[in-house]
Amino acid sequence: MSEKPPPRSANLQTLIHRRDKVLAVLHPPTAAHARIMEKAGCEALFVGTGGVVGAYTGLSDVGTATMTECVTIAGWIADSVSIPVIIDGDTGHGGIMAVRRMVRTLPRGGRYEE
Repeated sequence: MSEKPPPRSANLQTLIHRRDKVLAVLHPPTAAHARIMEKAGCEALFVGTGGVVGAYTGLSDVGTATMTECVTIAGWIADSVSIPVIIDGDTGHGGIMAVRRMVRTLPRGGRYEE
């Protein structure tokens, strides 16, 4: 029986707290870019709505994409790599209840660890 690898969130904590090397975090606009970045040696990724919305729509990040669209795209990116992926929830796409919904939606489907 093989051992389960540590969650990506634990790996991210290790990367953040190490003292011997700076952690460079890149922003892939798509899952294909994420795979290239991982193969090139990137240790962690960041997905923000600005880069994702711009890559898919060519528009500014002014509420163009819904929370569901942003979470879905971030999920595709996270599913395509084995390294940690940080998502910028931005404003949470609304008031406090929308932020709560986003926080609860992110871990669903095994894409993100809590």
